Amino acid sequence: GAYLSLSQSDWFRQKVIALNFWTSYSPTWDEQPNGDITHRPPPYTGATLGGLWRMRAYPSQRFNDQAAVYYSAELRMIPYWNPFDYWPWLQKHLGVQWIQLVPFAEVGRVAPEWDVDRLHSDMKWDAGLGLRFLAMGIVARIDTAFSDEGFGVQMMISQPFQW
Repeated sequence: GAYLSLSQSDWFRQKVIALNFWTSYSPTWDEQPNGDITHRPPPYTGATLGGLWRMRAYPSQRFNDQAAVYYSAELRMIPYWNPFDYWPWLQKHLGVQWIQLVPFAEVGRVAPEWDVDRLHSDMKWDAGLGLRFLAMGIVARIDTAFSDEGFGVQMMISQPFQW
């Protein structure tokens, strides 16, 4: 991923644009003349979109094929305001250092071969809003997103892409 720091504002002590790109290809995947597929990796390890990390509006592993491409953009904003500071008894136990508001958009596609034109046509998309907390050194997140297939909510520990 790539990160671009933006200037502070009256409301936000930190604003960062986070960009991510991911691609996958399973070279051992073979389709036999009779249509059978051999040497296919398990669906959760191959060229898969949908779920906690990529295409968050879709169920886990919603799209799976031999090749995939994925792009994501997030605007990660940490406000000066922390609502947990109003509840000292709760803050003492949770230690929430910051909250983060994150609008995001994602596009991606799977295909039976790694072909730039095919992977970049008729791409699936989603857009959403995330709420993240840094508590006791751990980032917890709730991401909500919508797509042409509906609405999804994902909850997880850690940012969706960090490197």
